[in-house]
Amino acid sequence: LLCRGDKRGALGAFKDAEKLAPSGDLGGVLAWKGAVLLWSGDYAQALRLTDEAIRHEARFAYCWKGGSLVKLARYEEAIPFLIQAIALTPHDAEARGWLAEAYYGLRRFADALREADTALDQYSRYCSFHLCAVRGLTRWELGDAAGMRADFFAIPGRVCDYVGRRMRLDLKSDMGKR
Repeated sequence: LLCRGDKRGALGAFKDAEKLAPSGDLGGVLAWKGAVLLWSGDYAQALRLTDEAIRHEARFAYCWKGGSLVKLARYEEAIPFLIQAIALTPHDAEARGWLAEAYYGLRRFADALREADTALDQYSRYCSFHLCAVRGLTRWELGDAAGMRADFFAIPGRVCDYVGRRMRLDLKSDMGKR
């Protein structure tokens, strides 16, 4: 439902799930509801629900709590939750992407590049706009314009153009030097 733009319908689906979930499954329901809120831009509410999901021992909630903290620009606070998410689920490319973004926000570009590279190299099925954008922006900050362009050209053209406008760069031209 959320992918079709129906946030209200997506969140409404969780009402019955919360009521019907056995107590051991409630954390998972809360974690997924928190994820929907994160993906739809309600970061504070997502943070509240992922906190509650963690209290119910929902392992996937660590990733989405970390992502919510990243979106709230609370990068330092996000890192331990994202590291915990990766420890619990080593193949969690989404958690690595959020961790890369947290490091980027802290201007820890070498760490950001390492996490983005790991996610993209090991989990290529998750080669998403998010990971390509974080790695591309990190490469730009490290002075690697050619690497940045390569990552941005892996992103669909419409999205690449949008990011370029936001950065005030013509990503399709040869930027050469910074």
